[in-house]
Amino acid sequence: MANRKLTSDVVASRMVELRNLRKLHAHDRKQIAVLKSENRQLKAQMDDMADRFEALFQKQQIRIAELEKMVFGARPTVLPPQASGSDQDGAGASGTTPPKQPREPASFRRSIPRPEEVTAATDHAVCGCASCGSPLTRIRDHVRYVEDIVLSVLDPTASAKTVTKQHVQSGWCTLCQATTYGDGIDLRGSQVVLGDNVRLLTTYFLTILDMTYSQMVTIFRDLYTLAVSEGELAAMAAKQGKALLKEHETIARGIREGPGKHLDETSYKIFSQGMGWAWVAGSTANEDVVYHLAESRGKDHVKALFGTNATSMRGVHIHDCYAAYKQLDASGPGQTCWSHYYRVVRDLAALDTETLGGAAAQEHCLAAKAELGTIYADLRHYLAEPFDREQRKQQQVTLQARIDWFCVSHQDDPEKLRKLKARMQAWRHTLLTCLTTPGIPADNNKAERHLRKLVLKRKKSFGVRNLKTAKTLSVLMSVAHTYANRTRQQPGRLLPALAALVRG
Repeated sequence: MANRKLTSDVVASRMVELRNLRKLHAHDRKQIAVLKSENRQLKAQMDDMADRFEALFQKQQIRIAELEKMVFGARPTVLPPQASGSDQDGAGASGTTPPKQPREPASFRRSIPRPEEVTAATDHAVCGCASCGSPLTRIRDHVRYVEDIVLSVLDPTASAKTVTKQHVQSGWCTLCQATTYGDGIDLRGSQVVLGDNVRLLTTYFLTILDMTYSQMVTIFRDLYTLAVSEGELAAMAAKQGKALLKEHETIARGIREGPGKHLDETSYKIFSQGMGWAWVAGSTANEDVVYHLAESRGKDHVKALFGTNATSMRGVHIHDCYAAYKQLDASGPGQTCWSHYYRVVRDLAALDTETLGGAAAQEHCLAAKAELGTIYADLRHYLAEPFDREQRKQQQVTLQARIDWFCVSHQDDPEKLRKLKARMQAWRHTLLTCLTTPGIPADNNKAERHLRKLVLKRKKSFGVRNLKTAKTLSVLMSVAHTYANRTRQQPGRLLPALAALVRG
């Protein structure tokens, strides 16, 4: 049995099976190699997707935390303290915020009016005790001032509204083929028109007080017994906008030709366009401001504010890193806002460990805040010193080296911090222009203060109807707020200044 010989048929059958097994084995090895390759690719994709989802999750957590602070309140904004005198070598800011000085009790009281301001005097003698009528002793005199305003609607002898009946002659000139009116009064249009003071108050209410047309209708009716409609006020504002175009351009030209300009922008609804945008330009030399309402955020509107000639492009432009402002750097580097940079690390450092993705990331954000805050504090300290070009150049080199070191990428950087470092590197040439150019601040806070006036108006009126109304509001806001800033330290001078323009 052991020496039994296989038949040729069995051998042939087994050889067939062996060939089949070898073919299957080769095929399976190829399949296994393909599956291993696919498995490696899927693992790589899974790792990449995990990293992406982790970054997205962290980004969403940060956004949610920021939105919660916006809705439920955030801690007060505190800028880094000024560097002390011992930190001028760039080692860091070790100084603390100086304590708030207590106010004198007299500062809470109204100031005594000047003698020429007194319009009336009254005597109030005392004869006896108010309770029993007994004679009084130790009688003393006291002086008290009452400051008040006149509301003519409460005085039956006075009128809150004036009506002037004009007798106007007209004549036809056969040579000019035109009608001439007495004293240049144009009788075309309605027989009853509104006067200069109504136009003045309409401009004042619309711009300085941010009132809507319906609110103005109420004011004129209740305080001045004057019936006006919203359409009349809107038409009056449009006419006034055309009349002030020349003054608006004069203000804009003064800002363009200045040594430095603050720039900023925000959304502002223009209903006919579906969306809109508001731009603002302010001067570093004074408080003049120009507003520009447009249908988009495109770079062409920067040209509308400043033009493209050499005169309008010169000077330092201070902005918030928006790409549309790069075209303004043709005449020299601008200055990007350090407050924007610092707010990013400040807000990141205020987030909790879970939001940032671990204790290591939180510690890293705290360190980044301290490092950038120190640089910013030293920069503001240097700017507070008298301008010395050689010293400023040395300070610029020192600070630039510290900024470059801060911008080095780190494994614990959250996505928001990585973007901040990349932005600072992209705008590296605009970080320290303020050090080498006299009169240029390190932040763009003045533009934000200017823009806040439009933001408050947007909250009340929600926007404007069309581009024509947007242009009118741009002119009126620019002129009114420029004159308001110029007369801020002179109470009672704003309306006379505007009246000279309105009555022109």
